[in-house]
Amino acid sequence: MTIAFAPFAHEPDEARDDDDEHGEDRGLDFLDETYRALRDGDEPSIHFVQYLARCFQEMASAAAAGNKRALKHWYQLGRKLVDEETDHG
Repeated sequence: MTIAFAPFAHEPDEARDDDDEHGEDRGLDFLDETYRALRDGDEPSIHFVQYLARCFQEMASAAAAGNKRALKHWYQLGRKLVDEETDHG
């Protein structure tokens, strides 16, 4: 299964370097910190994002199928991953 992010999905622009581009009026958030860890090649962060992506993918599949039990299972697993990452990250 592939998740499509149209209308904002596009190929990366290799010429641009947006590494530090984020809202001036807000601090770094979870997505910013995760991006920076991935950009820097942090292996635990890479695995975390892969696991979390799997949870999102399975949650979407369960929701599409109307399987509330599976949706809750994958949500709880994702919640545990996020809680552990934010407590120790």
